[in-house]
Amino acid sequence: MNNSLIIHYHGNIKYSEEENIILISEDTNWKNNFFNKQLQIDYLKIEDYIKASQVVNQEFGKINNIKIINHNYDLNMISYQYDYEMIKKNYHILGNLIFFINSLIQNFSENIKFELILEEESHFKIHQNNFNLSLKNYLKVLQKDLSNKFNIELKN
Repeated sequence: MNNSLIIHYHGNIKYSEEENIILISEDTNWKNNFFNKQLQIDYLKIEDYIKASQVVNQEFGKINNIKIINHNYDLNMISYQYDYEMIKKNYHILGNLIFFINSLIQNFSENIKFELILEEESHFKIHQNNFNLSLKNYLKVLQKDLSNKFNIELKN
């Protein structure tokens, strides 16, 4: 059975009953028997990511699959372009996510897959595009840097 970590920001969660799953989300509406653990965290608090990495370490040991879900945003385009707090939160969350993934490297299985379920690019959602592209670029560099130790598969 694969150990899968699902990091849910926004959108529908896709999973298999064949997986041992830990779900990390700010949302509390995901009550499901298929998830081994459900952790509600505040994506702006680095302490929550540290606690989550400790739980992953205790529950899994090794991670076979990390799914990052961030899609299906319905935005008001006028307020989105000028909502500084929302823009600031977007980039803060991205930095914390990269920190979190780095803290999990010790738990990667030799063959690990990253599944990215992300928003389609749109010129109306420039900050969402930046989040997604930055995450993809970070994972490509991580894949290259760790290629001697891990076989990292990236799936969009």
